[in-house]
Amino acid sequence: MKLSITEQVISNFEQQLELQATLQAETLRLRNCILKRQLDEISSITHRIDEIAEKMEIVELERREMIEDAGMGQEAARSFDTLYRLLPEQSRDRMTKIRQKLRDASKENYRLNANNRILLEEALQSVKSTVSILTRSERASTGYDVYGKSSSVNRKKLLNRIG
Repeated sequence: MKLSITEQVISNFEQQLELQATLQAETLRLRNCILKRQLDEISSITHRIDEIAEKMEIVELERREMIEDAGMGQEAARSFDTLYRLLPEQSRDRMTKIRQKLRDASKENYRLNANNRILLEEALQSVKSTVSILTRSERASTGYDVYGKSSSVNRKKLLNRIG
C-alpha cells in the first residue's frame, strides 16, 4: 500500500531525525577522541560524519522532490511553514513536534561541532608551540671538544641533538 504524501513527508522527517541522532552520537565520540588525541579514530569518525552529512543531503533532496512531484510546489519543498499550511489539519501537530525535535537536534549538533572546533584549535596550537620549542634557533654555548678542551660551539637544534 502506498503511503499518502503526508505520511511520506513525515517518514522523511523522521529519517532526518534519526540521522541527526546518529550525527550527534558520532560528534560526541569525536570529542572524546580529540581529548584523548586518538588520531586514527578521529580520522575514522570524521569520515563517518561526512557520510552521515551526505545521507542527510540525499534525504533532504528526496523530500523536496517528493513534495514537488505531489504538486505542492517548490515553495512548499523549501519552506516548512508553506508545507505545514498545505498538510491536512490532523497531521499538523505531529509535524510540529517533529520539526521541533529536528531544530533541537540541529542546535545541539551545532553546539557540539563548535566545541570540537575549539578543542581541535587548542590541540593544534599546542602542537605548534611544541614544534616551536623543539626547533628553536641555534645559539652559541661553551662546550668541550673531543680532547676535553673548552671551546665555543654552536648548539644544534633540539631535534637534531636528539636524533
